[in-house]
Amino acid sequence: MNKKELVFDALRYPLSDWKKILILGIIIVISSLYIVAKLLGITNNIFLDLLGISGLLIGVLLNGYAFRIIKSTLTGAEKLPEFNILTDMFINGIRALFVAIVYATPCLIVLIFAPILFALLLGTLFPIAPDDNGFYPGLLILFGIFMLFMILFTFIYLIVIFPIYAIALANMAHSNNKLTAAFRFHEILNKIRNIGWINGIMQYILLGIPFVILFIISGFIITIFRLIHPVIGIVIILLIVVPYLEMYMARSIALVYTLK
Repeated sequence: MNKKELVFDALRYPLSDWKKILILGIIIVISSLYIVAKLLGITNNIFLDLLGISGLLIGVLLNGYAFRIIKSTLTGAEKLPEFNILTDMFINGIRALFVAIVYATPCLIVLIFAPILFALLLGTLFPIAPDDNGFYPGLLILFGIFMLFMILFTFIYLIVIFPIYAIALANMAHSNNKLTAAFRFHEILNKIRNIGWINGIMQYILLGIPFVILFIISGFIITIFRLIHPVIGIVIILLIVVPYLEMYMARSIALVYTLK
């Protein structure tokens, strides 16, 4: 399967069963009720907290179903898996979430502590004096450089880490859901070398193009439906577009893993 065939396969895959897209969409809508309630102007903190907690728990099922898609694809399945054995979906969802957190941790540490370090250095090594009008142009320049560095760092980190994370997740699915398989770096790196670093990154970039296009279309849908009600467009996106993209990306991760 070449790069284009892989993309078209992943694009067609969710369309094999619209019923399952809607089922996953309902799960996503329920898990996002906290955001919907906020948009509706609900301010009851207890109610919002309950929606937030329940949303997180239900959101784990979303991760679990995406993981199930990866696993079923690796077994050669061409159709979307069933929404059954919810305990299995929930447990695998927690495993997948844990793997994502671990691989994101280095970036999160930098994003948390770099601003603190920047603020400390700003007051000691780079004292900034105001101009005649009381403004701090030097501070704005340094802050702009710092933000540019943070954006560039995050972008590069995601480009490098996503193929590793995706192969790690697929490796866990391939190894009968064993969490340790997501951290067998020797196996993961060997798999990436077999696929080819450049080939793998380019494949994920190519797979990301439809994702970006649908994201832009989603923005237009939300903007159009804001004329009626701000929540309607968001619910449509959560119900149809987001589940489609989840299925598309899960299928893509598995297909890339099967490349030689």
